Amino acid sequence: MYQAGIASLDKFIFSPPRVKRRREGKGFRQPRSKKAAIKPKPTVSAQPPSSESLDHSSHSQEDAEEENSLEPPSSSPKDTSSHTDEVRSTEVSPPQTFDAASLLNFDPSTIGESLVTESPPTSPTTDVTSNLEEIAKQLEAPIEKLVVACDEIRTALELIVDMLPLGPKQVLRPTTHLGFLREDVLAATSRIASRNNQLALKEEITKECVAANQLKVDLDDNSEEARLKASRQALDAKKMKITKEIKHLEEELSWVDATILANDAGMKMLADNKQKLSTSLKASIARIRELNKGLIIGSNEPDRQINNSADDVRTKALTVFELFFAKFIIIYLE
Repeated sequence: MYQAGIASLDKFIFSPPRVKRRREGKGFRQPRSKKAAIKPKPTVSAQPPSSESLDHSSHSQEDAEEENSLEPPSSSPKDTSSHTDEVRSTEVSPPQTFDAASLLNFDPSTIGESLVTESPPTSPTTDVTSNLEEIAKQLEAPIEKLVVACDEIRTALELIVDMLPLGPKQVLRPTTHLGFLREDVLAATSRIASRNNQLALKEEITKECVAANQLKVDLDDNSEEARLKASRQALDAKKMKITKEIKHLEEELSWVDATILANDAGMKMLADNKQKLSTSLKASIARIRELNKGLIIGSNEPDRQINNSADDVRTKALTVFELFFAKFIIIYLE
């Protein structure tokens, strides 16, 4: 599709203008009748005239003035206006080439020389076509590669920029400046890749968080401590009661004392266990803190917007290629 569009664009740009040739063998124009002099006024199109049409109209007016100065004056003003309209309607003939060989009295080839330097013909259409194909090929690359190798687009576009219409030129020019977004696009792409490759790290952090949550639950569990405290209070009450009521029950008092010592040992053991749990929890929190340093905080949306804004330039350029070539293919076929 691109090659067909580029070929139609080149044919439209470089096709020679159509020139109306005057009939040979006629010296002066025959005067037209008054009815023939009356012509319908041309409709003015809404499209502004191009620079080529302005140049063409200026040359036509100059030729018309020269022909009016050479022709004899006419008595009828209607004939003069019809003659002026006829002169203005004719287009400028192509310039005649200068032949230096016609000025020589001999043929330079007889002495092994030539006035014309032979060189392979170069076609601007071929250059424009190849450059447009190269630009289209570069624009189809991913944006992270395009921002690195946009110099080739700039080089190819500078060679043909003066041959392109204003619309495609305005859309294609920003593609030559994509290199200024190189650091932002590459950094955004790198961050997106890093986030997508840190699944194992997230799983390890999740496991550590689950273990830390269980340690915190064990640390906050005071049921055993409450039970032991309640048991100690009951034993103290029982001790006081036994001391007051039965001083002679030494065996029972000894048993109670032994039970109290056992409870104290349990309290101490529980305190030691809690100390170990607290140390493990602190170590787990420190491990989580170190692992969090490896995370890239943020979402991918801002970085995607950076890539999308740079990719929009590439997409708009490709869209203009498609629309512009399709438009001129239709015009050319018509």
